[in-house]
Amino acid sequence: MKKRLAILITLVSLHVFSQNLSCGKTVVDVEKALTGEWKLQGNIKTISYKFSFSNKKGFVEVLPELNLPPKAQHTNLGTVVYNLKKIANIKKDGDHFFLEIVYDFGSITKQIYLLNDTTFIYGKGQQEQVFVKDTR
Repeated sequence: MKKRLAILITLVSLHVFSQNLSCGKTVVDVEKALTGEWKLQGNIKTISYKFSFSNKKGFVEVLPELNLPPKAQHTNLGTVVYNLKKIANIKKDGDHFFLEIVYDFGSITKQIYLLNDTTFIYGKGQQEQVFVKDTR
């Protein structure tokens, strides 16, 4: 009985820590699936995160929605425009994919637990971030 319980617990824990990526099995497949604009689920702010990848280089850009008329969006008189693009790298370790985001002060790498056409889960536990595809 104890052996069966131990085997059951092991199988359940493997499922919890496994990935659910319906996007493919290679880094290029994950990059293609992640490319586009995503929003944090349940976030009341209207901020999008735009992921883009080309020539083995990736970037994530924070895009606040300003709801300005088209001409006002291109006017920057006397203001400093900060670079909101950060480097984003997809890494593969065994069968698991990780997203590394490089900031000015260092980098953060977390596992991708779910990635499909509509949902992207990055990290686990207290540091879990759930994104939904921005389809506007």
